Amino acid sequence: ATAARGRSGWVPENWLHRTDGVWRIERAFDAAELTVAPGEPVRVMFEESGFVWAVKENGEAGWVPAEVVSVPGKT
Repeated sequence: ATAARGRSGWVPENWLHRTDGVWRIERAFDAAELTVAPGEPVRVMFEESGFVWAVKENGEAGWVPAEVVSVPGKT
């Protein structure tokens, strides 16, 4: 998606709504991606479209592919 001011990035499609030929996002969105190391603990806030919004112990936050996140004790 590209905003009126020219910024662009990915946006979950189900967060968009089309009215009169114009697409509008229905909630606040940050396209930040989060780099994590294998085994690094993160707090998962929510999942959307195959990604999770995760927060590191240092407070850094962003999107991580859900497929690389595991919950200890779950298979």
